[in-house]
Amino acid sequence: MSNNFLSRRAALQNMALGLSAWSTTSWLPSLVTAAAETGNKPKSVILIWLNGGPATIDLWDLKPGNKNGGPFQEIETQVPGMKISEHLPSLAKQASDFSIIRSMSTREGDHSRARFVTMTGYTPQGAIKFPALGSLVANEFNVENDIPSYVHIGGQPTVSGGGFLGPQFAPFVVGGRSRRRGPDSSDLKVADLAPASAEQQAERLQLQAGLKSLSTLPASLVTETLDSSRDRALRLMNPKAASVFDLEQEEASLREAYGRSSFGQGCL
Repeated sequence: MSNNFLSRRAALQNMALGLSAWSTTSWLPSLVTAAAETGNKPKSVILIWLNGGPATIDLWDLKPGNKNGGPFQEIETQVPGMKISEHLPSLAKQASDFSIIRSMSTREGDHSRARFVTMTGYTPQGAIKFPALGSLVANEFNVENDIPSYVHIGGQPTVSGGGFLGPQFAPFVVGGRSRRRGPDSSDLKVADLAPASAEQQAERLQLQAGLKSLSTLPASLVTETLDSSRDRALRLMNPKAASVFDLEQEEASLREAYGRSSFGQGCL
């Protein structure tokens, strides 16, 4: 790891997690043109998953005056012509900073199946284990960093594994629920990730190499995967790497602004 270590937020923002979805639809040239004009290329993606969140007709598409409309009223936003729910006044003031994609749809009526389609791009197909979006991106860029390329924050992941790509592309889970924490806990530290000194890390790596040299068995996909996972875990035991996930480094006022819940602190 470089001595020029980034701050917790800067390190997270510069994770090797990029945009991997491409399309041949008519709007792709517009995206390419816009990227060329701004000179910016996305280097990271943050997906905030609202599992079981409010219906679209209560938030973004209220359909006033229609039988299939929602019970709430529309309000104007910062963007002319864009109207959203009356319960989102703060977002209305920041409408120029986000886009609402209204073309997404699915025929899946079951929430779990629809979640699977959204996260993988496929419908559930028996024994085939499809990788989630984060795993696909981590595999595509496959950058070796002390910070994992794919991080899942808050709660145990349901549809987010590496699938047929292998467990080495599964997410690094931060703040997963346990018997010691309630479902709404704001403690999102990495479980069992106590900092290790440089001497301890060196001793562990030496022990690992010694045990590996004694083995007469040929390498397999399973052992290679275990080696990869072990190497990642050892790199994360570096105090500087572990500090990336330490919310105590943030100002108390900022943590309060996000809300002292697992969701709010996870967003931070």
